[in-house]
Amino acid sequence: MKRAVSVVVAALMVFGLTSAFAPAAMGADAVPAPSASGSPLGADTVPTTDALPGADAVPGADAVPGADALPGGDAVPGADAVTSADAIPGTDAATSRSLKGHIDLGAAGHPATAGDVTITLFGWIGADQNEWIHYTQEWHPDAAGDFTLALGQFDYVILQYDYTGTGNFASAYSGEFLPWTPGGNPGGYHLTKPVTTVQTVLAVGGSITGTVLSTGLAAGTVLTASALPSEGTPRTPRFSRAVVQSDHSYLLTGLPAGTYSVEITSTSPNRASFDQSVGGTAAHPEGVSKTLAAGGQVAFPPYTMTLEGQVSGHVDCGLDCLEDKRSAVSLQAFDPPTSTWLTQAAGPLLTITGSEKITFTFTGLLPGTYRVAVDYLGDNNYGDLVTEPFDLRAGDSKQLSLALVRNAIPAPGVPSSVSSFITALYVDFLNRRPSSGEVAFWGAQLANGAPRSAVAAGFVNSDEYRMIRIDAAYTTVLKRTSDPGGRVTWLTEMQAGRITTDDIERTFYASDEYFLQQGGTRTSWAAGLYKALLGRTGGSAEYAFWAELAAQHGRPWVVSQFWDSTETISSRVSAMYMSYLGRQPDTGGLATWVGVALALGADQQRRVLRAVGAALPAVARAHASRVSGGAAASEAGSCRFVGSGCSEPDEHL
Repeated sequence: MKRAVSVVVAALMVFGLTSAFAPAAMGADAVPAPSASGSPLGADTVPTTDALPGADAVPGADAVPGADALPGGDAVPGADAVTSADAIPGTDAATSRSLKGHIDLGAAGHPATAGDVTITLFGWIGADQNEWIHYTQEWHPDAAGDFTLALGQFDYVILQYDYTGTGNFASAYSGEFLPWTPGGNPGGYHLTKPVTTVQTVLAVGGSITGTVLSTGLAAGTVLTASALPSEGTPRTPRFSRAVVQSDHSYLLTGLPAGTYSVEITSTSPNRASFDQSVGGTAAHPEGVSKTLAAGGQVAFPPYTMTLEGQVSGHVDCGLDCLEDKRSAVSLQAFDPPTSTWLTQAAGPLLTITGSEKITFTFTGLLPGTYRVAVDYLGDNNYGDLVTEPFDLRAGDSKQLSLALVRNAIPAPGVPSSVSSFITALYVDFLNRRPSSGEVAFWGAQLANGAPRSAVAAGFVNSDEYRMIRIDAAYTTVLKRTSDPGGRVTWLTEMQAGRITTDDIERTFYASDEYFLQQGGTRTSWAAGLYKALLGRTGGSAEYAFWAELAAQHGRPWVVSQFWDSTETISSRVSAMYMSYLGRQPDTGGLATWVGVALALGADQQRRVLRAVGAALPAVARAHASRVSGGAAASEAGSCRFVGSGCSEPDEHL
């Protein structure tokens, strides 16, 4: 059945041939070396002859459109080019080689006739091409089963026998499609040596039976059964396929002895299709396989075709986990008989442009119990993640929101809970990971009795943090980098205690530079404030109202009204809750922290709320790993730290 990572990954099998054996009206295609996989292609009604085992007409085996012999293919290993031709070259020359043969059905003495078998050939083109070429020129045996082929200048050929009668016989190739060697290949004919008569017997075909039901599929959906050979089963020119009958049964014939699985294809009236293997489960979508004896019959277990499910989502992490495909995701399914988890699909995650998130998608899933694993492939900045198990029903689409968790920086003598808290402070406030020495320094402060709120205050009041906020104000509000003189001026004012980072942002929003960026009118400037500070648009009457107030009181006064409004503060508080506590604020908490923001300002509010968040267990911050509709997938906070913390704060926190 089909699987996908970011894009759908299809895995189809053909009856011993690769998908290059697609039906072609005319021409010759290069043929691939033996392969166990490819795209399933047609099968004809099953033929008959007289007085032979398996020679009766087979009921219930309807013809499938496009089920002719499989001409053509891709170049085998060592083939440099693919060429095509309708007729064999050089057959009119005096030096043209010929091959005589005889073909029987089931056993010697039962000759095939013109209506039973079609013969075509593959010629080896050496020199610069090195490939097998399939020619569509056809021959048929006469009433005695004899045939003569005009082979042109080919030195080495393989014959293809397509059974086209109404019984149950297996089509066959005379040899294996391997690059020609001086010793030749089994069943291939080296025509520079004397070749008089080729004796061939097409074996009685085996058959596969079974029943298929369906649930949830669209009315008018057609189900088709196909026999897929396992590795080592002889490959044949024809692919055994049959439409599932109205009584839900199917019959696949013309099969040589070997091991097979059965694939069911569902094709809806709008031509959408998907495949499932009989006996397939979430953990074993490949289904069951059975061994078929020569001329025998095997019955496959009843199967119910269901709608397929999908699991998709994103993983939130820092930008460094996106570089060089440092993270990989895999989907695992639970196998009840063995009580084990089996990986179904894996691959690199896809980056969302301009985001710190990476996405994944798995499609074609059977009902069952699954989980998703994310592996960090880089250094030890992040830990791996495995979600809690979740059940997927037929046709379900599950959305997951996950977060990779940063590993804390250890330091000798510092407990892991303390190192987690300190590491989180560095990432949250300073946008970097601490050194082991820095963790040891702050760990000693806490061990000597300093409260966590005081340690957090040290970060808020540090010059490093202030410079980060100054640069962020330039980038966020004015959309440019800071100039050296401006940075120093603002830092000096903050060191003196005369301003806060809130004051810098408010000043920028009221500046002539921002005013001109928004269009240079009071109305357009007011519209810009709505978008920047409230995260929404307003009405023309609202813009006009604030434009008039700006004319009366000045732009700084208007910015203060926006900045200190309950709506703006609520937005900042909600962002801090998600960043530090991993959840949306409750009504009472929101009201409390809006009051704190009004009294202390955003920086001090951030310090207090950050200290509160660090004191909570990690499970309280598991919002980013929740599975849609149910169980928590990880005890990781949105902020990607074991035991604590978050990524860099939002620009308006």
